Amino acid sequence: MHFYVYAAIGSTLFAREDPAHFGSIGLAALSLFEVVTGNGFSQLMHDAIDRASQFDYAAWTPVVYFASFVVVAVMVILNLFVGVITSEMTAVKHATVEKEHARREVEIEEHEVEILEHVAALETQLDQIRATLAKVKHSRALTAEARATPATVRS
Repeated sequence: MHFYVYAAIGSTLFAREDPAHFGSIGLAALSLFEVVTGNGFSQLMHDAIDRASQFDYAAWTPVVYFASFVVVAVMVILNLFVGVITSEMTAVKHATVEKEHARREVEIEEHEVEILEHVAALETQLDQIRATLAKVKHSRALTAEARATPATVRS
C-alpha cells in the first residue's frame, strides 16, 4: 500500500521529467524499491532536484517526497521486523512451555507407575504376612488344643 501510494504520487509529480523511473506506476514502484534498498537513492533525488526549475515545482518537493518515503518505509519495515521477531519469540516460548509440560507429564506418569509397582509389591508382602500370621494363629490354636487335651485325659 505504501509503495503504491508513493508510486502514484511519484508518477504524477515526476513522470514528465524522468519517464525512465517514474513514467508509470510500475516503473515508479520499481524505482522506489531501489530507493528503499539504498541503490541509487541519492542520484534519483539529486536528479529530481536539478530538474525542479525546468518543470515548475519547488526544489524541496523531491526532498520531501523521497525523505518521507524513506522514513515511512523504514518505520514500516522496522515494525514488520519487530513484529516477526516478537511473533517468533512468542511461538518459541509456547513451544518450550508445551515441551516442558509434556516432559512433566511423562515424569508424572513414570512416577505413578513406580508408585503403583511399589504398592503392588507392598500388597504382595502384606498377603505373605497375612498368610504367615494365619499359619501362626493356626499353629497356636493347635498348640493350645494339644495342651488342653492331655490335661483332660489325665484326670
